[in-house]
Amino acid sequence: MASETDVIWTNINKLPTAFEGAAVNYKTGLKNLFDGEADTLAAKELRFLQNRSRNICRNNGYGKRALTNWITNAGHIKVVWKYPNGKAHKLMQGYWDEFAANPSFDSHGDMKTLQGISNSSMFQTGASYIRTLVVREGNSNTVPLKLQLIPSILHDVMYTNVYNPIDNPELNLNETIRYGMTFLNSVPVKYHFRKSILENTLLSNQPIGRITVPAEDIIHTFIREEPGQWLGIPLLASVLLTLYELDDLVTATVSKQKAAQSVAVLIEQTAGAISLLPIGKAEDTGTTDAPKLHLKTNAEESQVLYLNKGESAKMFQGTDIGANFGTLIETELRKVASVADALYHQLTGDTAGLNYSSLIGMAIQSRNRLEYLHNFIFIPLREKPIADAFKALAVVYNSKCNSAVPYFQLPRWRGMDDLKDNQADLLALQNGMDTYTNVLAERNLSPEEIIADRAEISKLEAYGIFLNTATASPSMAQANNTQANSNSTGT
Repeated sequence: MASETDVIWTNINKLPTAFEGAAVNYKTGLKNLFDGEADTLAAKELRFLQNRSRNICRNNGYGKRALTNWITNAGHIKVVWKYPNGKAHKLMQGYWDEFAANPSFDSHGDMKTLQGISNSSMFQTGASYIRTLVVREGNSNTVPLKLQLIPSILHDVMYTNVYNPIDNPELNLNETIRYGMTFLNSVPVKYHFRKSILENTLLSNQPIGRITVPAEDIIHTFIREEPGQWLGIPLLASVLLTLYELDDLVTATVSKQKAAQSVAVLIEQTAGAISLLPIGKAEDTGTTDAPKLHLKTNAEESQVLYLNKGESAKMFQGTDIGANFGTLIETELRKVASVADALYHQLTGDTAGLNYSSLIGMAIQSRNRLEYLHNFIFIPLREKPIADAFKALAVVYNSKCNSAVPYFQLPRWRGMDDLKDNQADLLALQNGMDTYTNVLAERNLSPEEIIADRAEISKLEAYGIFLNTATASPSMAQANNTQANSNSTGT
């Protein structure tokens, strides 16, 4: 009687295969033919992907480099509070700066540190979970908001259940539990986390313990790639096998190269008498009429082999790794770099063949990707919800904070030549191609800070220190330091 697998295989073989990707040969048979929504497919593999991704980032040099590049490139998003008319809201900014200096529930670092850890969690596991808490005891901040980073692996994505009044008396008819979340009309209203990393795993017999957190207290950040998706996928998921295979390939290649550097010596004995061989140089085989092969051991460099009568030596050497190994490695690493939102020379440190123009082009490409991550992922899914939670709590303590509006400043984009970048900004401002506030925002500055700084600079003139353009020495004037861009003059 045919099994269920045989029936499936028979039906699949009847499918048309107009494209190679739809082939059902031995290599691709039943490969990824499971269908379902994004979270259903992810839940089956997510725990393995997360564990392997974390392992790669710990133990693989390229995985570790990709992680650090992603965190470094993402940088820090600064929050500036203003009135609706654009003027600085000093009261709210003071509250926020106090909070940003120590925002974590465990008092680890400042807001920059928290953003870096959150970005690391997104890279390694595909998601970041931040819980908002009101902590008054031991909290000296005016606004008692604290943020708790929850390890992504504690999210119990395998916890799925439908409405059952006996097993889940707290659920109503419109609520369902899927992938560690309680949904009401397709919107998460609760998140379910395991109490311990060891619980609900194959290596533990401990009872399952969960903590349920309301969705309004969880800031869930991940990259959605399909409609209705709620589970994030590790960024290196598509190249995990590539990194593992590269490790195996390098290990095998090193072993082969070592073998190619050594020489095997085989001694062929054709005499029928007892061989009088040097001790440790060959094996004594006794008397025989049949020719035999003997391996000369301890045959090292510059060693002389003395053969007995009736013996001949044959030497064998393995082949080396060939000329295509480097090309293969480079091709695979370029694939890893593109998946990790990094440039190849950032991942490997290899800048061979790069010139100024190519570096500029790649920097622009990298900047476009980072601006997408900031404006479509980090700010709307993490920074704004944190700012909204802070404002809602700040208004309780001071109603004047109700007029504050958060503005998010991205990290300054560094170019290849700071002088030319500054000259380009000045030309854009002089010709009305940009605004003063935008240029200052890229440098994490505000007009109010510039005005206050100029007031302090003017005080230095009493001591003979001139920093303003109008009073600076002729050699320091901007007009004397501005030169035409060499790229535009053809020189």
